[in-house]
Amino acid sequence: MIMNMLRQNLNSDESSNKVYKTNEEFVQIFYPDCTSVKEVLEGEFGKDQVLHANGCSMFKAIDGGIESVKSAVQQADIVIAVLGGKESMIDPEATCGENKDNINIGLEKPQLEMMEEVFKLNKPVISIIIDGRPLSTPFISEHSKAVLYSWLPAQSGAEAIVNILTGRKNPSGKLPVTIVKETGQIPMYNSRLPLYVDINEWAEYIKTNQNAPLYPFGHGLSYTQFEYCDLEYDGTVRTDGELNVELKLRNVGQIAGEEVVQLYIRDKVSSVARPVKQLVGFVRVALDVNETKKIAFKVNMKQMAFHDLNMNQVVEPGKMEVFIGASSQDIRLKGVFEIIGEKIIVERKTFSSKVKISEM
Repeated sequence: MIMNMLRQNLNSDESSNKVYKTNEEFVQIFYPDCTSVKEVLEGEFGKDQVLHANGCSMFKAIDGGIESVKSAVQQADIVIAVLGGKESMIDPEATCGENKDNINIGLEKPQLEMMEEVFKLNKPVISIIIDGRPLSTPFISEHSKAVLYSWLPAQSGAEAIVNILTGRKNPSGKLPVTIVKETGQIPMYNSRLPLYVDINEWAEYIKTNQNAPLYPFGHGLSYTQFEYCDLEYDGTVRTDGELNVELKLRNVGQIAGEEVVQLYIRDKVSSVARPVKQLVGFVRVALDVNETKKIAFKVNMKQMAFHDLNMNQVVEPGKMEVFIGASSQDIRLKGVFEIIGEKIIVERKTFSSKVKISEM
């Protein structure tokens, strides 16, 4: 039924024949139970405890909008700013979507102007970013007490967001991309090839704080803390063998939570340039307070295969570095092992490692 109505709407040239005229009407018709962050907060705390103001539209200010926002902020104990873009193929206020590119990788100007005024009032601000793109938000990140990247969270997204804001749920997501600070940093990505002796160096920018991303690949915070310890791994592994890596993870915080343990390997010397860190394994681990679990990775060396100068897909012997951490930059444990044996040609590469979680 929904698809038939969508086709009718797209094929209709006359406004009177359209089933819906705006994205908001579409949601009301097809997803009547879909709620906003404001509505869920009102249900959680009561309408009399939630002040709301709409400061701007996507591309322009609203008359009196910023003054309305400032009035609400001055009365508030805490500010929850819902920011971001709009995804659509046909909406004139869309900031991205199919067949819609955008030269701006950050928030649109009216939102930034509004937030400048909000931050001047010195109230604690939690910024929620809703967008299908990894928006660059250095100004927002610098001045907010917390930032929640929510992407496009769909019909139940508002409930999920408020569950995190209230602490009912402990966040455990990790970024599948690198988020940059400025357009000029593009391309910036975790599996880049080495250009400097220090593998944590990215580029020679005039401003040294531009040498790193805003948020690195794999980044994501939690309301609890995790301790990584007792790393054990094979000192040598054959080119056609498997590397065993074990560690212990403990929840040393005050509440239960989940951590995504990430395993990276670096080929120190190879016949062609290889990434500074190659993600070879990851696993989500749930831990109660003071609970410890053992994580065991088994990495087939076919994951380290690459095309050599003769365009053969090969695994080469040589020294490797292993890194384990909470993100590609937040490395907690590391070591060195060696791949031994003859260089072998691999017909088919392996892309994921095996992992086992054991109770302690």
